[in-house]
Amino acid sequence: MSTAPDTTTIKLLVATLESFGADRTRWPVHVRRDLSSLIADNQDAQRLVAEAAALDHLLDLAPRVSLAAKSALAERIVAQTALARASQISQRSGFGRPLSRKDNAYAGMALAASLMLGVLAGSQQGLAPTLQEVAASAGLESAASGGQIATSSDDSFGLVSEDLL
Repeated sequence: MSTAPDTTTIKLLVATLESFGADRTRWPVHVRRDLSSLIADNQDAQRLVAEAAALDHLLDLAPRVSLAAKSALAERIVAQTALARASQISQRSGFGRPLSRKDNAYAGMALAASLMLGVLAGSQQGLAPTLQEVAASAGLESAASGGQIATSSDDSFGLVSEDLL
């Protein structure tokens, strides 16, 4: 007699077979209990268990890998990982390496932001006190007056711009 199981039970059976194989003694007890009636009553579930048993048998026929071979493989993997990590570190450190597209994008965004801040500062007459504070903290207070630091309507750059050039 074949009953129509719900999809979650079939998914549980498939996941169990993929994880533990067809040998039910390797299954967790609660899963074995939940799936026992499904396997007994459903032909599709019995077919899935038979396919998993065939795969288990095929895997049992595969030659065993020696412990020495596993150890040698692990050592090669660790050595290659260390070599790759050292190569990445040497590429990232030091000047003169070519910039990546990501680096170029960040540099472009920084330049665009500084341009926008400069335009904003030039168009705001209310920034003169703030610019004076910045000039004072930069040590330009004695060399510049407030009118020279704050931008005006004429085309002069002021002392701050000339010092930066």
